Amino acid sequence: MAVEVGGTAVGCREIMPVPYALSLRPGATIAGSDEVSTLIVQNRRSATGSRALRGYASAATGTTVGINGRSDSSSDGAKGVFGYAGAVSGQTYGVSGESLSTSGRGVFGRASATSGGTYGVYGESHSNSTWASGVHGHATASNSQTISVYGRTESNTVGARGVFGYATATSGETLGVYGLNASSSDGAKGVYGYASADSGTTYGVYGKSESGYGGYFVGDNGVYGEGWLGVIGKASSFGSGVKGEGNLGSYGVWAVNPDSYVALYVEGSGGADYIAFIDGNTRVTGDLVVNGYLNLPTISGSGPPTEDCNETSERGRTIMRIDTGTLYICANSGWVGK
Repeated sequence: MAVEVGGTAVGCREIMPVPYALSLRPGATIAGSDEVSTLIVQNRRSATGSRALRGYASAATGTTVGINGRSDSSSDGAKGVFGYAGAVSGQTYGVSGESLSTSGRGVFGRASATSGGTYGVYGESHSNSTWASGVHGHATASNSQTISVYGRTESNTVGARGVFGYATATSGETLGVYGLNASSSDGAKGVYGYASADSGTTYGVYGKSESGYGGYFVGDNGVYGEGWLGVIGKASSFGSGVKGEGNLGSYGVWAVNPDSYVALYVEGSGGADYIAFIDGNTRVTGDLVVNGYLNLPTISGSGPPTEDCNETSERGRTIMRIDTGTLYICANSGWVGK
């Protein structure tokens, strides 16, 4: 077929696209040096699910990528992908990820550098409202052993952490890591630590403080331990391995032995003056067995004061007068010397 235009015959020719259409064909590159955006895609529709830009990797196999963002900048704050939700109200998301796979991840972050203080995923919140979170995890299932936030490290270096919390303020009653459990069921735990190795001196939960307490607990039972050694404390210098304070009829340390094990075990080393120091009245219900010497309080020059043995609650008090070798015991009739 021949075509004539203005009296001039035109032969068969390839129909070419307009120049800008070639930039959108598969494999095309859009490059520029604009100050703001090289490419702007805008969708004004308000319907749920409307997208300004959608990337879809349709292959059923292979490590494919729907949208790949990359930044070669070495400046602080450079981002491969940046999401921004500009609304000032509503539960919006700057970046949202979703996976339908039973072993998938909604959002996956990887810092591939082999050195430096890098972050696979980093969250930051500038809000000063209560419960504002840099990173927030929410497991919505109500009938399985789910985990809101999971941390894991495969490093064998001393100090490697699966989860690390750091409150950087130099004042204020801040919290590095905080666990909260609203369940009223027996065994519910605000924080649970589990050391699964079957050998080695491991710790389910370990606390250390350069000043104050490595662990401080408040409750009906501040610390509850179960096992051959339910609670073990170790102190260096002049500190306390385990310290308990009681008031209003409560007990600073309460040990119960339901089986044939040890309710309270105290061991000293290093030539310490005391392996246990108790400031106040101590009550033992049952037998007190001492392997070694029992050092009683001592006096010299005269017997103990009468007023120290005139109340029913004082019966059984014992003291040694070292200059005569007399052992005084508080009985119903007062002090009795032996």
